[in-house]
Amino acid sequence: MISIHCEGEDGMVTSLPERYGEDYIGVLVRDPYHIFIYWELTENMRKRVLHNWGLGEDTPCRLRIEREDGGRWETVYVAELPPGAESWYVNGVTPGEVYRAQIGLNASEGQFVVILASAAIHLPPAGPAKRLPGRALAISGGIRPVALEDMAEQQADGQDREDGHEQEGAPFSSFSLYRGDNERGQSSVR
Repeated sequence: MISIHCEGEDGMVTSLPERYGEDYIGVLVRDPYHIFIYWELTENMRKRVLHNWGLGEDTPCRLRIEREDGGRWETVYVAELPPGAESWYVNGVTPGEVYRAQIGLNASEGQFVVILASAAIHLPPAGPAKRLPGRALAISGGIRPVALEDMAEQQADGQDREDGHEQEGAPFSSFSLYRGDNERGQSSVR
């Protein structure tokens, strides 16, 4: 396990905890063909599920990956997890598809009992994005609520940058998630 230590201005050294004592699961997309799943399953939750389903302490947890197929979920990958596992890479997923990850147990009847479930994730397509017509939007705002601004007029004028220089053939695609508290307006392309 990686340990991260930070020294504050007062010289006090603090570190991030290895665990937070909360049940959660998350999925990160590495690229169109790989996903990374990470989780924390507390011992209390695991024991409660084992007790509720009448399963033994030695029942292994499983990772299940499902793909959305026409409005229903299809299991595409299952792995038995070694004790203490907290993350897993999965390769061979299909670009452009929708997936979700679940941690659970197999009940005695063969039923998969879900303990942790991720939100659906959309994998990016393989290759460069297609150039599609549409309205460009810029996101601006600091720590205040974010506002969307229509950038169609600026794009129609052929000006993609605040400095007034045109970018021939390049669609406007820059955005800023942070702007000063009092500053609102167009995002800058640098």
